[in-house]
Amino acid sequence: QWHRNDYLTGWTPTSYNSVQLNDADGVAGAYAAFHSTGAASGSLGSLVSPLLSFAGYPDHKLLSFYLGNSSGADVVNVYLSTDGGLTYGSALATYTSGVNAFNKAFRRVALDLGTTTSSTVKIKITATADAGFSDIGLDNFQVVNRPLTPLSGTYTINNTLPDAGTNFASFTEAFSLLNLAGVGGPTTFRVANGQTFTEQTPPLTVSGTAAAPLLFQEATPSASLADNPTITTASNETGALVLLSGAD
Repeated sequence: QWHRNDYLTGWTPTSYNSVQLNDADGVAGAYAAFHSTGAASGSLGSLVSPLLSFAGYPDHKLLSFYLGNSSGADVVNVYLSTDGGLTYGSALATYTSGVNAFNKAFRRVALDLGTTTSSTVKIKITATADAGFSDIGLDNFQVVNRPLTPLSGTYTINNTLPDAGTNFASFTEAFSLLNLAGVGGPTTFRVANGQTFTEQTPPLTVSGTAAAPLLFQEATPSASLADNPTITTASNETGALVLLSGAD
């Protein structure tokens, strides 16, 4: 079942979910933990959000969160309800071994919730245990309302600023919106100097053109390696930091 990671009543956390583990912000904070270790294979636990209202937000809603799991074949599914949790559609995303592999370090993932304007939305995260030796961690959920106008102009990727307007808090959010909206003109992403982005980005499926180039560059050009932004990622079948799928 799901617990706060430092809630120890009735269960013993693995070393992965011990209270010494840093949360997704890199500090000794709290996060949601699913106790898979010791549970029977196939055991299912659900974590359901409070009631959310998307009324007045007609654009696409992008959900992002941090996900961690050190090994095994645990499965996490994400579902959406627009009737207060009475019914849920099919899974919007599934995370397990393979391309969507877990990793002991938290990494950011993102998915599109569509354009519903329901005032009775609930998001459900289910975890299925593999009876292995590691548990699942979730942290820092957010939903951002983004228009799907093709991108054009200058944007920033800076994980110390809100994920809103022309700033993206991660490459995952930037790639997700690019894949949905496309490129409508010359588009440049200026990445904050010296920052580290721990995430497994979705494949980038959109391309720039000679007339509308798509560029990613340092916010401030510097000859110092210490000023370079860094992406770290989970191990996966591709071994890629950034995967291009149909993009040039």
